[in-house]
Amino acid sequence: PGVEQFYHRAYAETRAAKPHMVFVSKTSQREFHARYGTDFPSSTVIYIPTRPGMDAGEERQPQGIDGPFLLTVGSIGDRKNQRRCIEAFAESGLADEGWSYVLIGGRESGAEAAVDLGARTPGVVMPGYADDAELRWLYRHSGGFVLMSLLEGFGMPVIEAAGYGLPCLVSESGILTEI
Repeated sequence: PGVEQFYHRAYAETRAAKPHMVFVSKTSQREFHARYGTDFPSSTVIYIPTRPGMDAGEERQPQGIDGPFLLTVGSIGDRKNQRRCIEAFAESGLADEGWSYVLIGGRESGAEAAVDLGARTPGVVMPGYADDAELRWLYRHSGGFVLMSLLEGFGMPVIEAAGYGLPCLVSESGILTEI
């Protein structure tokens, strides 16, 4: 609550200053210019790099995770839409077939509803954070990656998942579609 007004103010000040613009995606560039015009000295996209060495190194299986599973990596909360993904997993019947839905990440605004639902939903595992060795194992052993985010900044977990060859189910909006 109240965050939107700060964004409007920041973008209004940016528009008034007319700086050179650098964006992390063509999606963010396109959306910014659609709202605030193209009258800037320059506008370019520089993609953020993936984490070097993420695909190399020790792997460690996180405790309590085995068998076939779907994976989500990222903050747990309203913005990331995990509550609806947990509902969809429950409706899918995959838990009855031995599948789990593993959600890795810390909590942000709105996490309580997703965490509560996850605790009551068979097959949902929410262990919190995972270190790089655990992430490597999760990416290498997952049956697929899910990120139906409603508002995504960079999409780094999708880039990492795709780098491991995982099929990715993402929302059709913003940076996730571009990735």
